[in-house]
Amino acid sequence: MFTDGYSDLYAGDERWQGMDIAEGDTFQWQPDSTYVRKPPFFDGMERDPAPLIDIIGAHLAPDTEGGFTRDFTRADAPVTTIYEAAESYAAAKTPLVILAGKEYGSGSSRDWAAKGTALLGVRAVIAESYERIHRSNLIGMGVLPLQFLDGQNAETLGLTGEETFAIKGLASAETPAHELRVSATDSQGQTRTFDAIVRIDTPAEADYYRHGGILPYVLRQLLEPGEASR
Repeated sequence: MFTDGYSDLYAGDERWQGMDIAEGDTFQWQPDSTYVRKPPFFDGMERDPAPLIDIIGAHLAPDTEGGFTRDFTRADAPVTTIYEAAESYAAAKTPLVILAGKEYGSGSSRDWAAKGTALLGVRAVIAESYERIHRSNLIGMGVLPLQFLDGQNAETLGLTGEETFAIKGLASAETPAHELRVSATDSQGQTRTFDAIVRIDTPAEADYYRHGGILPYVLRQLLEPGEASR
């Protein structure tokens, strides 16, 4: 009875059999689909990881909570949704940085919280401390977790979030140093400089970050030597 009942389990009914589908071994992504879209995590990925580069000209948003921020690509820097502002920054090729307090990432939905952060264009987070798993997930998505030195935070350093940030010391390095120099320049041209601890805590995490995240790292391990990315 079991064999007879399940012999055509994967055949489907007439509606399933009547669906118009493409043939082949790989899924055919539909760019206009509102249900299943091709994830962009491998877009532009080369066979070998690109050298690390400094993060220059990064921005954040002060005096906002929840899903709102300010768009500094516009002269009046209006308050808008995080998604709309991220679209503007992406079009302007402006990297983003997050200033945070203690236990950043607590209550997050694990790896998807870090995926969303990376997709918004965030290149680095500077926090007083991190929730353990979220810190690791940020690295897994190619986002650099930095930590204020003991006794320092955005308030003690006089940071408002309206500054333009530069994080130097990454370029040409095989792996980031233990500390990096961060510069924050306000609208008056005044620059505050401080050191931040790099929270890449293991050699494996250093490899993930150098490759731009764990997904490109794993894919490169699967590719045959010399095989071009597709």
